[in-house]
Amino acid sequence: MKKILLIATGGTIASGMTENGLSPQIDAEELLSFLPEYAEICDVDCIQPFSVDSTNITPGHWLKIANVIEKKYTAYDGFVVTHGTDTLAYTAAALSCLIENPEKPIVLTGSQRPISDADTDAKKNMLDSLRFAASGHQGVCVVFGGRIIDGLRAKKIRTKSDDAFRSINAPEITAAKKHSKNVKFYYNLCRDVFLIKLTPATDKSVFGFAKRFRGVVVEGYGLGGIPDCYLDKVIELAENGTVVAITTQVMYEGCDLSVYEVGRQIKGKKGIIETFSLTAEAVTAKLMFALGQTDDADRIQQLFIQ
Repeated sequence: MKKILLIATGGTIASGMTENGLSPQIDAEELLSFLPEYAEICDVDCIQPFSVDSTNITPGHWLKIANVIEKKYTAYDGFVVTHGTDTLAYTAAALSCLIENPEKPIVLTGSQRPISDADTDAKKNMLDSLRFAASGHQGVCVVFGGRIIDGLRAKKIRTKSDDAFRSINAPEITAAKKHSKNVKFYYNLCRDVFLIKLTPATDKSVFGFAKRFRGVVVEGYGLGGIPDCYLDKVIELAENGTVVAITTQVMYEGCDLSVYEVGRQIKGKKGIIETFSLTAEAVTAKLMFALGQTDDADRIQQLFIQ
């Protein structure tokens, strides 16, 4: 029987009601106690590196999770991380970067209602996750609402419904994937990253503020177009050494700077990265990861493609 490590980090799945609303109350062992059926699927050990509402997740938490997995990597056949849903997509993307080519399944899951609720979706999600963690899949993924999603493709699209996540611009995982590469762990993330979501009323001064950051994600319109009035500001950012990653505000089908003039004016310029079909969450996590490894613009571009 496969041996799985349950890594509990808080979130709605572990929450109870307080006078100020829901907050994490249940530890890893108590979570598992709601699932007597798990014993028919796999052997499970538990660990609790921290317990927070996922709204409070930071890159430091991502590194803690990756560190736990690295330390326990040889002792287990797979890992299940229970996590709040609000920032789960960011954590899944970050772990996909920090743990390169894992030969074992690393599964993130959570729930829309606490595991103690009578109508909770937590039990199904956890059991599905344990089954998939015991499947031999290689890689980071999100298991939620009956869906299995690559860690770089997950996005929360509903705030209350059980079917909360979708795979963006990539098919869902339907069977365990395998590769022959060796795992590699990384230890550095750059927190010096800023996101600009353009609106028709965005003041140019925001780009002046952005100069203080090593990396900036710009959510453009449509296929990633940048309005003419901001074009010189974006180019100036890149020329001054800030790495600029261009993405789109549209959920599906990604950006393509080659189609319109408002995209072609920046396509291929040094220090400006076109992110194609990645979500804003994945772009942000990848930029933090890439800047944590190098200052070289060409190498950062390579890490994005990788």
